[in-house]
Amino acid sequence: MQENEGTTSSAENSGDSLSRSRRKKKKDKEKVPRSGPKLRIWMVLLLLAGSGILGLIVGFSFVGKGTIGEALDFSNYKHMYDLVFKNN
Repeated sequence: MQENEGTTSSAENSGDSLSRSRRKKKKDKEKVPRSGPKLRIWMVLLLLAGSGILGLIVGFSFVGKGTIGEALDFSNYKHMYDLVFKNN
């Protein structure tokens, strides 16, 4: 009886390998497709730009007592650029 425990037949081995391959295929099907690194980079850039614009609006309108329209006006930032770099 003990001699048979250590040995396995080829039928048992093939059945075991079949079940392993089936489990592997099932596991592969359960994987959720990952988003690529390009999507992550775009998401980071989008969130960075959004937080920058939100920071401009909050800083200019609430802290600086301006309006939201003035915060997004290009002429204000052109004027600031001209003040900083007026010698050039």
